[in-house]
Amino acid sequence: MDDEPSICQALTLLFRWYGIDVVTALSGAQAVRTLVETRVDVLLIDLRLRDARGDAVFRAAIERDPSYRERTLFMTGDITAEAERIIAATNCPYLRKPFDITLAVQAIAALVGVSYQESDLPPGSGTSLGSDPRDQTP
Repeated sequence: MDDEPSICQALTLLFRWYGIDVVTALSGAQAVRTLVETRVDVLLIDLRLRDARGDAVFRAAIERDPSYRERTLFMTGDITAEAERIIAATNCPYLRKPFDITLAVQAIAALVGVSYQESDLPPGSGTSLGSDPRDQTP
Protein backbone atom coordinates (compact mmCIF):
# COMPACT_ATOMS: atom_id res chain seq x y z
CA MET A 1 0.00 0.00 0.00
CA ASP A 2 1.53 3.20 -1.17
CA ASP A 3 0.01 6.30 -2.65
CA GLU A 4 2.91 6.64 -5.06
CA PRO A 5 2.03 4.57 -8.15
CA SER A 6 5.69 4.25 -9.18
CA ILE A 7 6.59 2.59 -5.88
CA CYS A 8 3.64 0.18 -6.13
CA GLN A 9 4.63 -0.65 -9.68
CA ALA A 10 8.31 -1.21 -8.83
CA LEU A 11 7.50 -3.41 -5.84
CA THR A 12 4.94 -5.35 -7.87
CA LEU A 13 7.55 -6.10 -10.53
CA LEU A 14 10.11 -7.06 -7.91
CA PHE A 15 7.84 -9.45 -6.01
CA ARG A 16 6.41 -10.97 -9.18
CA TRP A 17 10.01 -11.81 -10.14
CA TYR A 18 9.81 -14.25 -7.20
CA GLY A 19 6.44 -15.61 -8.26
CA ILE A 20 4.62 -13.72 -5.51
CA ASP A 21 1.08 -12.61 -6.22
CA VAL A 22 0.72 -8.92 -5.48
CA VAL A 23 -2.35 -6.89 -4.60
CA THR A 24 -1.85 -3.14 -4.54
CA ALA A 25 -3.77 -0.27 -3.04
CA LEU A 26 -3.05 3.39 -3.74
CA SER A 27 -5.04 4.74 -0.79
CA GLY A 28 -6.04 3.80 2.71
CA ALA A 29 -9.69 3.47 1.71
CA GLN A 30 -8.82 1.19 -1.18
CA ALA A 31 -6.58 -0.89 1.09
CA VAL A 32 -9.33 -1.41 3.66
CA ARG A 33 -11.85 -2.36 0.93
CA THR A 34 -9.33 -4.81 -0.55
CA LEU A 35 -8.66 -6.44 2.82
CA VAL A 36 -12.40 -7.05 3.27
CA GLU A 37 -12.42 -9.03 0.02
CA THR A 38 -8.93 -10.54 -0.05
CA ARG A 39 -6.69 -12.22 2.51
CA VAL A 40 -3.01 -11.56 1.89
CA ASP A 41 0.12 -13.11 3.39
CA VAL A 42 1.95 -9.86 4.15
CA LEU A 43 1.03 -6.20 4.39
CA LEU A 44 3.55 -3.63 3.17
CA ILE A 45 2.13 -0.27 4.23
CA ASP A 46 3.39 3.26 3.69
CA LEU A 47 2.97 5.24 6.89
CA ARG A 48 1.88 8.38 5.05
CA LEU A 49 -0.94 7.82 2.58
CA ARG A 50 -2.87 10.68 0.99
CA ASP A 51 -6.15 9.83 2.69
CA ALA A 52 -5.06 8.01 5.85
CA ARG A 53 -2.13 7.13 8.03
CA GLY A 54 -0.77 3.66 7.52
CA ASP A 55 -1.22 2.78 11.18
CA ALA A 56 -4.98 3.36 10.79
CA VAL A 57 -5.01 0.89 7.89
CA PHE A 58 -2.98 -1.50 10.06
CA ARG A 59 -5.50 -1.24 12.90
CA ALA A 60 -8.38 -1.93 10.49
CA ALA A 61 -6.50 -4.95 9.15
CA ILE A 62 -5.81 -6.47 12.57
CA GLU A 63 -9.45 -6.02 13.56
CA ARG A 64 -10.30 -8.36 10.69
CA ASP A 65 -7.32 -10.68 11.17
CA PRO A 66 -5.11 -10.31 14.27
CA SER A 67 -2.35 -12.34 12.60
CA TYR A 68 -1.48 -9.27 10.53
CA ARG A 69 0.33 -8.05 13.67
CA GLU A 70 3.13 -10.46 12.78
CA ARG A 71 2.84 -10.05 9.01
CA THR A 72 3.12 -6.30 8.46
CA LEU A 73 6.04 -4.21 7.28
CA PHE A 74 5.84 -0.43 7.20
CA MET A 75 7.77 1.90 4.93
CA THR A 76 8.16 5.62 5.34
CA GLY A 77 10.07 8.63 4.17
CA ASP A 78 8.92 10.50 7.28
CA ILE A 79 11.87 11.02 9.63
CA THR A 80 10.02 12.78 12.43
CA ALA A 81 9.88 11.64 16.04
CA GLU A 82 6.12 11.27 15.63
CA ALA A 83 6.60 8.79 12.77
CA GLU A 84 9.04 6.80 14.91
CA ARG A 85 6.52 6.77 17.77
CA ILE A 86 3.64 5.69 15.51
CA ILE A 87 5.60 2.80 14.02
CA ALA A 88 7.02 1.75 17.40
CA ALA A 89 3.47 1.54 18.76
CA THR A 90 2.60 -1.06 16.11
CA ASN A 91 5.61 -3.20 17.05
CA CYS A 92 6.15 -3.89 13.33
CA PRO A 93 9.39 -3.67 11.36
CA TYR A 94 9.84 -0.84 8.89
CA LEU A 95 11.97 0.39 6.02
CA ARG A 96 12.99 4.01 5.72
CA LYS A 97 12.64 5.48 2.22
CA PRO A 98 14.64 5.49 0.12
CA PHE A 99 15.50 1.85 0.76
CA ASP A 100 17.56 -0.71 -1.06
CA ILE A 101 15.17 -3.16 -2.71
CA THR A 102 17.18 -6.08 -1.34
CA LEU A 103 16.13 -4.92 2.14
CA ALA A 104 12.48 -5.14 1.09
CA VAL A 105 13.00 -8.69 -0.15
CA GLN A 106 14.81 -9.66 3.06
CA ALA A 107 12.13 -8.12 5.26
CA ILE A 108 9.22 -9.75 3.41
CA ALA A 109 11.04 -13.10 3.39
CA ALA A 110 11.56 -12.85 7.15
CA LEU A 111 7.86 -12.15 7.74
CA VAL A 112 6.76 -15.23 5.81
CA GLY A 113 9.63 -17.43 6.95
CA VAL A 114 11.17 -17.90 3.51
CA SER A 115 14.87 -17.81 2.79
CA TYR A 116 16.46 -16.53 -0.37
CA GLN A 117 19.93 -16.10 -1.77
CA GLU A 118 21.11 -12.69 -2.88
CA SER A 119 22.22 -14.27 -6.15
CA ASP A 120 18.53 -14.93 -6.82
CA LEU A 121 17.73 -11.23 -6.84
CA PRO A 122 16.64 -9.73 -10.15
CA PRO A 123 18.81 -7.40 -12.20
CA GLY A 124 18.77 -3.91 -10.78
CA SER A 125 18.85 -5.07 -7.17
CA GLY A 126 20.85 -2.85 -4.93
CA THR A 127 19.14 0.26 -6.23
CA SER A 128 17.16 2.57 -4.01
CA LEU A 129 13.42 2.75 -4.11
CA GLY A 130 11.11 5.34 -2.69
CA SER A 131 13.02 8.55 -2.60
CA ASP A 132 10.59 11.28 -1.75
CA PRO A 133 11.33 14.69 -3.27
CA ARG A 134 9.53 16.30 -0.31
CA ASP A 135 12.31 14.96 1.94
CA GLN A 136 15.12 16.47 -0.15
CA THR A 137 16.86 19.58 1.09
CA PRO A 138 17.53 22.31 -1.48
